[in-house]
Amino acid sequence: MFIAKMRRVAFRAGFTLVELMIALAIITLLTSIALPTIKNTLREQQVSRSATLFQSVIEEARARSIATGGGGGIIIDRIGGRGPLDRSQAIRMRFATTPAPYSGEGLGTRGLIVVRFGPSGVELDTLEMVVPGEASQLLRSARDISVSPNKRTLINPGDIVQLGDNGMPAQITGISLTGTGDVRLFLQRIEPNSNFRRFHNQEVPFRILRSPTPAIAMPTELSQGATIDLTSSGIGRFGNEFSPMEIEGNYVDSTALPFTVATNRSQVVDYGSIWILFGARGEVSRVLATQRVSGALLLQELPVLGDIHFLVGRSGDLKVDPNDQLEDTDGSPFADDADDGTTPLLSDESIWVTIKSRNGEVVASSWTNPFVNQAQMIPPGPPSNNANQRLRIRSVIGAARTAAVEARDLGSN
Repeated sequence: MFIAKMRRVAFRAGFTLVELMIALAIITLLTSIALPTIKNTLREQQVSRSATLFQSVIEEARARSIATGGGGGIIIDRIGGRGPLDRSQAIRMRFATTPAPYSGEGLGTRGLIVVRFGPSGVELDTLEMVVPGEASQLLRSARDISVSPNKRTLINPGDIVQLGDNGMPAQITGISLTGTGDVRLFLQRIEPNSNFRRFHNQEVPFRILRSPTPAIAMPTELSQGATIDLTSSGIGRFGNEFSPMEIEGNYVDSTALPFTVATNRSQVVDYGSIWILFGARGEVSRVLATQRVSGALLLQELPVLGDIHFLVGRSGDLKVDPNDQLEDTDGSPFADDADDGTTPLLSDESIWVTIKSRNGEVVASSWTNPFVNQAQMIPPGPPSNNANQRLRIRSVIGAARTAAVEARDLGSN
């Protein structure tokens, strides 16, 4: 009797099949409603986490540089060179370090300068410096390069030489041995107005600023789904020096670089990494990036004429065709999603990570629509030639950066 009564109580305490089906249906409905919101939140966090990670890596690189007396920094690696998308985005960062400057083995080491002149006596951009063979690091570098021209050694083409007591800069374009066992450096002036005539046939002190190298440390990568959009990144308010389109001077011809895709490895064009180096006080001392020089892609020193801006966004939104970036033809590329589409430059999920050149401070600014004011509209597009398309893209980049920085300064970010 007692056992039967307990069975009836246990039976009444459970759920019927109908009740379980109703509960399951309610849970399924609530999940389907909440899932898109959860997905969007996670997607937005990918960009936010990546921007925070990127900012922290830059700050770590700056701190390392200060601790070692300057010259260190960060290397931002493109995904690759096989196609337009790989060239236009980066997800990996490495630390950089710079060897100490080289002025010879002793206090009195000097180099003999020979300035090249044209037929009319006008100074050309090239000069030579002959250094005695006892400068062992230069001698070893010349020997290494004579055996393997592409080998990285102690001192390399691309390094900067400061000449004389005032440190007038020139760039090394070649290193070779002379018949007497000395070392000959082929130099090219960096600043257009530099006049080396007063050094002609003079022995002057020199100081070689050696190129940075990757530090011995594991690289850091952004969260999956996020990327650094290099088509919209650069120096100053309008700069996009890191964009393959700017490197090639091509914004409209889809049959030429940077839009063509290599068919085999020998045709791959490597657009190279971006190097941001800091001085002893944490300021931005140098920016190195690949540029096209006389048909070849070379790592070049870029003038630091403003803060350095990187746009962090969703990798799936990246578009490299300028017409796709700004798709519509009205004066506001941000006016309507139906016509404009989505790219990191036009996406409210994107975040600007800015390195202030004067002190190296790193700040993040959320994307802000710059065209809420009709007076800020840009000329309608898309234009049909490189110059107009370049101007249109740079105008949008400048407007987007300005709006984000102003919003951050006003405390609304």
